[in-house]
Amino acid sequence: MTLPVPAGSTELAPASTPLVPTFFTDSQTARAVKYEREWHDAQLRPERLAGVMVAAKRILAGRDRYKEIEDVLGVPWPVIGIIHERESSCNFATHLHNGDSLKKRTVHVPAGRPLAGSPPFNWVESAIDALKMKAAEKFKVWTIGATGVFWEQYNGDGYFNRGLPSPYVLAGTDLYVKGKYVKDGKFDKNFVDPQPGAFALLLCLLKLDPSIQGEDAEPLIEVAAEKPITIAPPAPTPSTLSEATKSKTVHLTFWGTVFLKATAVASAIGSAFDWAFSSLPDIKTDVDAKMAIVNSLASVARIDLATVGTWIGVALLLCAISRHIDLKKWLNRGGVA
Repeated sequence: MTLPVPAGSTELAPASTPLVPTFFTDSQTARAVKYEREWHDAQLRPERLAGVMVAAKRILAGRDRYKEIEDVLGVPWPVIGIIHERESSCNFATHLHNGDSLKKRTVHVPAGRPLAGSPPFNWVESAIDALKMKAAEKFKVWTIGATGVFWEQYNGDGYFNRGLPSPYVLAGTDLYVKGKYVKDGKFDKNFVDPQPGAFALLLCLLKLDPSIQGEDAEPLIEVAAEKPITIAPPAPTPSTLSEATKSKTVHLTFWGTVFLKATAVASAIGSAFDWAFSSLPDIKTDVDAKMAIVNSLASVARIDLATVGTWIGVALLLCAISRHIDLKKWLNRGGVA
C-alpha cells in the first residue's frame, strides 16, 4: 500500500504503478498532476503551525479506530483521520459524512445517511458508509495526487467549478488565501478557512509519527515523508480600512447609523428653521405650506417620514448584529465543510 506519495519516483513503486486509479477521468488526472506539484511546493503559514500540530495530534489519538476501517476498505488510516478532523475535529460522536450527530441520520449534505440501520449509529459503520459513497474502496492507488483529488471531491467540486483552490486540501498553506463555502451552497469569497487543510495536516502527521514513513518492504508514505515542513514567509498584513470596506456587516452598520443620524439631523434642521425664520413670517408660511403637501401625502400613505428613516436605520443595525452573531456561532461550531 502506498499512501499518499508522489508517483513519479522509481524508488517508491514499480513503473507499472499508475499515477491515478484506472477509473479517473482526464479532468481528475489533470487535477492529480496539479496536486502532485502543489504537494511539492506547499509551505505552512507560520501563524497556523501551532494549530495544525494540535489537530494532527487529535488524528494520531484516533489512529486505532481509523485502522479498523483501513482493514476493511484498504483506505490508509491518515486519509481517514484527516477527513475526520476536517468534518468534526475528530469527534467520534459524529458522522464522517459531514459531522452531524450519530444519534440520527445525517441532516446536512449528504442528508439521510446511512440508509441502512437505525440510529444511534456506530461510528465505524457510518464511516464505512461515508467512504463507500465516494468509492474509496476502489481507489487502490493512494498517490499524493490521487489522494488530493479524493479529499477535494469528498468535500465537493464547488471550488473546482469556481476555478479556486480547495481549502479542504490547502488551507493553512501558502497556496490558499481566502474563500470558503460557509454553509451548504453559500460561498463567501472573503472568508478565510480557520481549519487546517489536508496537506498541512499530513505534513505535521509525518513529523509526529515517523512510522507513517513505511514499514519494512511495504512503504506507506516513504517519499512523502522526505518532504520537510517548510514555513512560508509571513503574509503581508492587509489594510484594516481595506478589509473593513469589504465587510457586509460593516456596510450594514454604517448605513444603519447614517439613517438614524440623518433622522436626528432632519429634526434638528427643522427646529433651526423655525428659529431662523421666526422673524420672516412670509417665507416661513410659504415653506410650511409646501411641507404641508408632503406631510399630507405621507399621511394618506399612513407613514411618517422621520419614523420610516428611524426604522430603516434600526433594521440595518439589527441585521448587522445578526450577521455578527451567526459568524460567531459558525466559528464556535468549527465551520461547515
